[in-house]
Amino acid sequence: MEILIPGLILVALMVYASTKIKRNAAKAYEEETIEREQFSLVKPEGFIEPVREENEPAFLAYTKDFGEDDAADLRIATIEVSVLPLSSIARRREAIASSGIEILGDRSFQIGPVPALQIEAERNLGGVDVQVKYLLAVKNSVLLELRTELLRHREDEYKERIERILDSFQVT
Repeated sequence: MEILIPGLILVALMVYASTKIKRNAAKAYEEETIEREQFSLVKPEGFIEPVREENEPAFLAYTKDFGEDDAADLRIATIEVSVLPLSSIARRREAIASSGIEILGDRSFQIGPVPALQIEAERNLGGVDVQVKYLLAVKNSVLLELRTELLRHREDEYKERIERILDSFQVT
């Protein structure tokens, strides 16, 4: 009996801690607004932002799930925002095109007063088709590059989330 009571207390504490950890882990995958010095965007539900290292992009998020078969090593979708040294949007587009990514189309527009270019592209990673979308904008001597990658075979499931990211991107 003397061991039973401390044992029950220990089990109760473990259940409480486990529940709290699960709840906090689930919150990491909820939709949230991300604000950085040069930009803001909405991270959609189902994506997690890992702890950022010093040399990593300004923003990185990805799905917890991976593809199947040939895509088993690839996340279903990733989001990355990089702040690059000043370069023109046209030069960055050329660099993307010459990197082996097939550009399917692009369109110029404005994010407020900031000129921007959205590029739709595709690439093949080890036999897996990946949809790639870029959003490029220049402000205050830097080029902001938002890039999303989505496994083609999961496009229907994640298309709206990717569009939400692109639509929510603001240059600050």
